[in-house]
Amino acid sequence: MLSKTPDLPREGSPRSSEPEGSSEQDCGAQPDPSFRALDIDRFRECSETSSDWLWEQDEELRFRWFFNVNAPADVHVAHQGFGKTRWEIVDRGVSEAEWARHKADLYARRPFHDFRFERLGDEGTVHFVTVSGRPFFDKGGVFRGYRGSCRDITTQVRAQHAAEAANRAKSEFLANMSHELRTPLNAVLGFAELIRDGLADDRTSRYSDYASDIHAAGHHLLQIINDILDISKIESGHMVLRDDLVDVKDSIGASCGILAERAKSGEVQVEQSVSPDLPPLRADPLRIRQILLNLCGNAIKFTPAGGTVRIEASRRAEGGLVIAIADTGIGMAPAGISKALEPFGQVDSGLSRRFGGTGLGLPIAKALTELHGGTLEVTSSPGVGTVVNLRFPAERFVGEPLDGRKLAR
Repeated sequence: MLSKTPDLPREGSPRSSEPEGSSEQDCGAQPDPSFRALDIDRFRECSETSSDWLWEQDEELRFRWFFNVNAPADVHVAHQGFGKTRWEIVDRGVSEAEWARHKADLYARRPFHDFRFERLGDEGTVHFVTVSGRPFFDKGGVFRGYRGSCRDITTQVRAQHAAEAANRAKSEFLANMSHELRTPLNAVLGFAELIRDGLADDRTSRYSDYASDIHAAGHHLLQIINDILDISKIESGHMVLRDDLVDVKDSIGASCGILAERAKSGEVQVEQSVSPDLPPLRADPLRIRQILLNLCGNAIKFTPAGGTVRIEASRRAEGGLVIAIADTGIGMAPAGISKALEPFGQVDSGLSRRFGGTGLGLPIAKALTELHGGTLEVTSSPGVGTVVNLRFPAERFVGEPLDGRKLAR
């Protein structure tokens, strides 16, 4: 590997040691050796503070000099590059057409800018690099090689990839929302038109059914809108908790009661196991209920008929609270868990058509848990099921209800 202060170029090397407009010859004076030494120091110091590294190739386009290699430690550009051409050390990230254009520039002795390629680090990590260069000639006009600089742009490329992935996720989310919103809206409009036009034969019984369908569709729309508003509040930092004393057992029971009809229609068995000695939890009752409904609702939705969803709550060894929601559903591959936890990210967009929903339930539950100072962890296996563990810190527990105050559920 090169040191940070290698020997500077020989005669005919980069004119970085003679910045344009700074030599005594430019001022009409004779060259001064002391000024030359100062100029060399300037070159070294400026190069060592640069994020780029410098290089030189000979007449055969083989690397013969590197300076200030600021590449990541596991990308040994200088060590691997001496005596080789660029295409001998770069084996990825460049198409044949790009190589052809680059070589055409080199053989025509033209400057080139931002030629991009990839390098593999010691542990297989991909680094993205751009290189720029220009030819140099001797006093007789004979081509002597190329000089230029390289820059590691891995951070920028990864940020760009992340932004593109987020845009794709939001596009998929919006496409799914068009389906989720249209379906209940069509139901509302259709049944409202039947009532308006009086097309039902038995108006008394039929209108009651229509009203129930309209109410269910409207409630579904409201849930979608609330999810979107909640994730927007969370991401903007405007979500505010209103703490109260929460009875964990009653909250779990109430949430399971709300979801009982869904579980029954899906032929999913729901089981509860809550430690009897749990003290009250200091938390926002509405948000605790929302967390439980989101997670238990997901577990029921993704569990096939005959499966089981089990909710357990107990005190942790260090005094905090752990709530585990386990199901025997379709599960997720490890790579899909992180995507499912991201807002607007769905493990499989096809699932949105098969099971419905916005895909925001899990990210909202995670964010609300973290607002309470807790954590949400997911373990899952395809075809086996999923376990979601909610952990709340010990300081969220209180010893006894204060002054006999009724606990929120």
